[in-house]
Amino acid sequence: GLCLKDAAHPDGTNVHEMANATINALFEDSRSNLWLGTSHGAVRFEPESGRFSKMVLLHHDVRCFAEAKHGAMWLGTEGGGLFRYERGEADSVSPPPSLKLDIVHALHVTDDDALWIGTWGSGVVGYNLLSDKITCLDSLNHALAQTTVTAITQDHTGKRWIGTYGAGVFIYNEKANDLDRLDATLSDNR
Repeated sequence: GLCLKDAAHPDGTNVHEMANATINALFEDSRSNLWLGTSHGAVRFEPESGRFSKMVLLHHDVRCFAEAKHGAMWLGTEGGGLFRYERGEADSVSPPPSLKLDIVHALHVTDDDALWIGTWGSGVVGYNLLSDKITCLDSLNHALAQTTVTAITQDHTGKRWIGTYGAGVFIYNEKANDLDRLDATLSDNR
């Protein structure tokens, strides 16, 4: 759940209904709003007003968020696929039939405004929002094709780091069109 400490109500009398919810994801957008992905939909908390706004979606279980440069919010769901939230409306995004995007567990918007989508059991898909170009990485490394992707981020060099459920970490270098599995062992770094 989510509990907010409210200085105006130190005795806890201003507890919101989110206290008993399952929180799957947290995301702060460029306007300092906090987005909560819950098992019952998405909630936006506006800290300046203290107001909560619930997003009604056909598929309620929201797992991840990303924000496009122009301010649209992307929401990934468990079983409902991908949604775009813009100007107060949430719209389901219908991918080409060849892409299996019904379970989305990771989202990342790159510097060039491409949306990278991590799926349950179908690897990762890149979608350039400006050119409508789709990039599938499974041809570069078949180990990623059947994998559940749980996290995606981009480092300062532009490489994308892809975290998986049980298959480790992959690093994608778009400039070289190269995808490698990170082969490292963890130590206590003494």
